[in-house]
Amino acid sequence: MPFENRKVAAIVPAGGAGTRMGMGGLKQFLSLNGKPIVYYPLAVLESSPLVDEIILVAPVENLEFCRREIVENLGFQKVSNIVAGGAARQDSVRLGFNALSVDTGLVLIHDGVRPFITIEMVAQTLAAAHEHGAATVAIKVKDTLKQARNGIITGSVDREDVVRIQTPQAFDYNVLKQAFEAAARDGFTGSDESSLTERAGIKTCIVEGAETNIKITTPDDLRVAAALLPILAQ
Repeated sequence: MPFENRKVAAIVPAGGAGTRMGMGGLKQFLSLNGKPIVYYPLAVLESSPLVDEIILVAPVENLEFCRREIVENLGFQKVSNIVAGGAARQDSVRLGFNALSVDTGLVLIHDGVRPFITIEMVAQTLAAAHEHGAATVAIKVKDTLKQARNGIITGSVDREDVVRIQTPQAFDYNVLKQAFEAAARDGFTGSDESSLTERAGIKTCIVEGAETNIKITTPDDLRVAAALLPILAQ
């Protein structure tokens, strides 16, 4: 079956507390050129012909704000559900996953604070997940890497064997279900879903990402995003 014929659901976790931002308010709802940061990835997923529905995961106290100010006011037709998030990112994504119908074929997950996702990135990640069962966007490391302890360098790391993981990540529905169940059974918490599939012994394919696919977690990140936005919009 061509992957274009499989039902695709996107989960956008936007429930982080954003303690490193230190600017007041949740980082995913801070303004970037007059719109909340989470608007930008939602807009790309909304415009992708491959995405059938979007599940937005947000803090329970912000569900009404998301419904009114983001989904309704900004006109997102594909957002089928707004789900209250959990204590950790993994919990939030799992709660979003639980809201999906069982006829979902592929699940795409993208951080709500990565505004510069592209249509091409979405398509390539979904195609790789359709073929391999699991896929994640990643980029090569350019800097020299060192191991350190207590402020002292203790060794070197071969950067040829290291990548920086980004999102989107995409999975066959049953593959992700299996990974979530294994993590829950063993009490394992990972920093992203590719760590769950890796731990479950599922090979995860890498799709080339972009340096511009930044994750906004600090005030400096927000300033960089504000500078990038008009350039990437050209």
